[in-house]
Amino acid sequence: DFGPMLRAAYGIPWVAYDLFPAQHRTNFCLRNWFDVKPGELSGDLIIGLNPPFGHENVQARKFVQHAVSFKPRMLVLIIPDLDWMPDPSLYRTVLEDRQLLKHQCFYVPGSRDLLS
Repeated sequence: DFGPMLRAAYGIPWVAYDLFPAQHRTNFCLRNWFDVKPGELSGDLIIGLNPPFGHENVQARKFVQHAVSFKPRMLVLIIPDLDWMPDPSLYRTVLEDRQLLKHQCFYVPGSRDLLS
């Protein structure tokens, strides 16, 4: 829903990538995000990610690193705390809400820490 929101509010074109069919298929590509190369997307990019996290956020880190390779103007990340973030000389945190998405929002199957 991030893409349609950008279009409605700011007239910004968008495209979404995922391995699984989306509920809203407008501007949707059934494609692995890691197969998308920086030369394929142009313009003043805003990249929004809600990636799979993986054990110790390994997957989330890989998604963010790939997004940074496109040199977007802005990154919008829905992720748990990472021990790695993009270069602070290129990106700064505009909004961070550690209370909104906590506890079971980031539950990883097999996790023992459900209520911390």
